[in-house]
Amino acid sequence: IDTQDLQSLSVDADAKTTKFGTGLTLGQLYYRLNPYGLLVPGGTVSGVGASGLILGCGRGLVTFQAGLACDSLLEIEYVDAEGELKRADSETNSDMLWIARGGGGQFPGIVTSFTMQAYDIPNHVFDIQCKFPANNARAVMRTWLDHADEMEQPQRKVFTSVQWWSSPPHLLVEITCNGCDESERRWAQSRMEAIIQVGGTRDCSTDTRTWLDQVLYMSGGSSPDVVTPPTVEGLLNRNNGWGKKPEPSASQVSGRMGFDWHISDALFDQLNYWINTNGVPDPWVLLVIF
Repeated sequence: IDTQDLQSLSVDADAKTTKFGTGLTLGQLYYRLNPYGLLVPGGTVSGVGASGLILGCGRGLVTFQAGLACDSLLEIEYVDAEGELKRADSETNSDMLWIARGGGGQFPGIVTSFTMQAYDIPNHVFDIQCKFPANNARAVMRTWLDHADEMEQPQRKVFTSVQWWSSPPHLLVEITCNGCDESERRWAQSRMEAIIQVGGTRDCSTDTRTWLDQVLYMSGGSSPDVVTPPTVEGLLNRNNGWGKKPEPSASQVSGRMGFDWHISDALFDQLNYWINTNGVPDPWVLLVIF
């Protein structure tokens, strides 16, 4: 069932809530909320459907401050198995809202709109990225995990992730600081410096962007033909972004939720085998995101 034409959006500026149709992509949603100075917690790849990410409890740059996407879900409208349009909130059909907020499995209906708590857009996003060789993966991962507990504290205004690529083999560690002052940026940089000390390289970049420009960048805006036009207006094109441009590419995605910042030696060895030792046949690439 295709819901991409469900494009409505309204904002209650006083309550900082927004109601929107399930046809919006993340890029479209962020772009249309931007004039209100608001965002909803979610991912940062523009072409991803907002509905799938919200119902799947996805994460993004403000997760450590605002929670997973589904945590901010206040109300849904949906069509049930009898073809009836229903509403679910904390008082009406609350079991259906519970399912939509991460109850597990697939939602038993067709969701047509979400009402979510929204949050102020940070005045800028400070972004640090460092690339490390795959042969230092164990030391990089251990050090990153050692600092992750403190980085997830909301007062730090930080988000962090690791991408472990099979081709070319490397790890990309990213730390962003949302609306941070100079001392908060230095704190974030010091955590990356600790990873650099064990990572064996200083292949890093730093930048400061607006919220929409950061979404554009993480959607592939700086790579040829991934977002066209390569401006924030490109976020409105649902066919832009990784996996869709410059030509469609197949992917299989699976996610698992962890409850602490720990990876056992056995799990690390298995991931290392899949990504590096065993190898991935061309033209496929295996990407593991933490």
